Amino acid sequence: MFYDHSNTGVISGDGIVVEDVVEVLEGLQQGNFQNLFISSTGGNFGATMVSLSHLMPKEITIIGGEIVASAALGIFLCGRRRLAFPESKFIFHEVWQSFEGRTLRETEIALRVEIAELTKQYEVAKYFVGLLGECREFNMQNALHLSRRTTMFLDRVYDVMHGDGIILTAQEARLYGLVHEIIPVSCVEV
Repeated sequence: MFYDHSNTGVISGDGIVVEDVVEVLEGLQQGNFQNLFISSTGGNFGATMVSLSHLMPKEITIIGGEIVASAALGIFLCGRRRLAFPESKFIFHEVWQSFEGRTLRETEIALRVEIAELTKQYEVAKYFVGLLGECREFNMQNALHLSRRTTMFLDRVYDVMHGDGIILTAQEARLYGLVHEIIPVSCVEV
């Protein structure tokens, strides 16, 4: 099968947001395309959550481009059929939270809670407790999604996420069940 701009929607670039997914959903509902091409270093985890509830039930083929990382991987895994190029890379790690222009890991947020409590900055501590709860929930949802859509067990996914993350080649991603088929780049024109 040949995938091109007449039958394939596109999500690409850095910083995927919910609006990107909504645009794809609208295109699918209007019958503008039946496939999705995604190549991105990630973005807002909310975009993945929207995909889980609205994109996953669709009979859609998703093609992974050069890099499918972080939130983009969550969207990629919503495909009923998932394709990749021989040179595609797949990356997953724990969900990070933004704070004052920085990205914080779960352990950093927990440390900020402790410091705020020790210094009696209770409003700051309360804020970070909320951020920590949100981060833990996102990490669990992400880990569950990965384990349900691949051959990886939940505890393995969670260990990888809370370690340094992982970068998989297309061939490795196929072994783990992230990718169903590896196709030549010449099959896609977007």
